[in-house]
Amino acid sequence: MSYLYNVPNYTAGIDQVLVQTQESINIFIPMFLFFIWCMIFLGGIMAQKRRSVYIDSPVWATLSSIVTLIIALPLTLVVGLVQLEWLVIIVIMTMLSGLWLFLDKNRSEV
Repeated sequence: MSYLYNVPNYTAGIDQVLVQTQESINIFIPMFLFFIWCMIFLGGIMAQKRRSVYIDSPVWATLSSIVTLIIALPLTLVVGLVQLEWLVIIVIMTMLSGLWLFLDKNRSEV
């Protein structure tokens, strides 16, 4: 059976499977982290919209960015999983969303 990419060695451990998949498909881990960000952001907005009419986008953007950063930081311990460029982008997005939260004119609780 021919594969589109090299099948990872599952006997080496889950971290090596992720590293080998990242080597074959370069956008795998960034898309995984983007998926986590989108699920938290959209899930929070939909749940808040169901409960009330008001949607607080800066809070959900900040919360999803912080959770994505918390998930990305341990992934940097495995060499070859998260590149420095992607980690810098995640940190910058977290700071920008936090800035958006604190500069939002509608927020009086923060």
